[in-house]
Amino acid sequence: MTRREWCCAAFGVSVAASQAADGPDHDLAFRNGRFQAALELAEQALQRNPEDILAALTKVRVYDANYHTDLAEAEYAACLARGHDQSLVLSILPDLSFAEKHPDLLGRYLDVSMGHSVAHDRVTGLRRCLDRSNGERLCSISASPTAATCPIRRLASNPSHPGSMGLMVRVNGHKPATLALNSGAFGLWLTPDKARSLDVSDLGEGSISEPGMYGRQPGAFGFAQQIEVGGMSVRNVPVFLSDSGPFTLRDGMIGTATFRDVLVRVSGRQSTIAFESLPPLPPHRPGERSVPPELGNAVKCIRSRHLLLVPASIKNKSAFMLVQLQAEVNIIHTQSPMGAVAGVADPARFWSTGYSCPGEEYSVESVDLTIGSAHGALMMRNCNLAETWTKVGFPVAGVLGLAFLQDRSFALDQVHGLIAF
Repeated sequence: MTRREWCCAAFGVSVAASQAADGPDHDLAFRNGRFQAALELAEQALQRNPEDILAALTKVRVYDANYHTDLAEAEYAACLARGHDQSLVLSILPDLSFAEKHPDLLGRYLDVSMGHSVAHDRVTGLRRCLDRSNGERLCSISASPTAATCPIRRLASNPSHPGSMGLMVRVNGHKPATLALNSGAFGLWLTPDKARSLDVSDLGEGSISEPGMYGRQPGAFGFAQQIEVGGMSVRNVPVFLSDSGPFTLRDGMIGTATFRDVLVRVSGRQSTIAFESLPPLPPHRPGERSVPPELGNAVKCIRSRHLLLVPASIKNKSAFMLVQLQAEVNIIHTQSPMGAVAGVADPARFWSTGYSCPGEEYSVESVDLTIGSAHGALMMRNCNLAETWTKVGFPVAGVLGLAFLQDRSFALDQVHGLIAF
């Protein structure tokens, strides 16, 4: 294994990603969010050299980012079957949505990667939870949620401070805990004391690093046998235990990806969240994305692991926005092209948002933002999201926070990557 490969394994990125500045053109296209171009360039590279493993891995990442999971899995299996540079193929496993379906590959990844990296910790925690689930899928729904509804509690809310959305969640049969709803997260985040009071199993030390966090957060991995939300039961739920999370006025956080197998309907005006069976997709050809009639105006999103990114229009310029319900305001990345499009207004003190950005002084401006059928002239906070950009892996123009979503109704299909307003 080369030094580059070992470093990539240690820091949880692919070799192709590490070569973004000097790598192949298909990888550059992928890293810049030009997915169709990345796929075409990768195909051309494979025509020139059928053994080009980097081109094949670019295809895997494009398929997975665009919710073509079956194609991504098939291409990834073909990469493993080629027998070339297994450590390189395994290096992208932590960032693939289907990783948990392959415990054997997770074990192989842990064997070849360096410890003490965020990616290594992520896979370690995932493997420990899978071991505790006794072969069952993580976050599996106990029964079809025909009419599961839960009221949303507004936490720390006032007219100028949206606060966050909170749900009452019963963990392991105990008295319900107040957990903030966090998009793009899988499972729960609790303080160690709260986890012990809810009989959450401690599976050992670990760390995570996600958008909205300063660096790497130490803690421990945990496991809840069952949680209940609004009459719906979810089994085998991963938990992260840490005192360093934003727990003001709440007991912890719960991620929307915990409900990935059902349709999630959020009504901001009625302050409710409902869970329904996913509507079936109409017939479509492989490589195409279709939309159920029930979600006719849905926007097709892209993903990075469990993170959800929506295509948006900012002042008539196309961009990707990271959906983060725990972020109280909308944020534009000052160092992205959209930062220049949005412009800069007078600096203003940036109150707590539940989303960490470096520095204390930020600019504020009203920006025309459109996502699908939803439109509004919204106040945006300008700040440097370079760290978020790095963690997501794609160019992120900004963060779509509660200020955009709080008064709207939307439906979220996380299996097919659809959001409908």
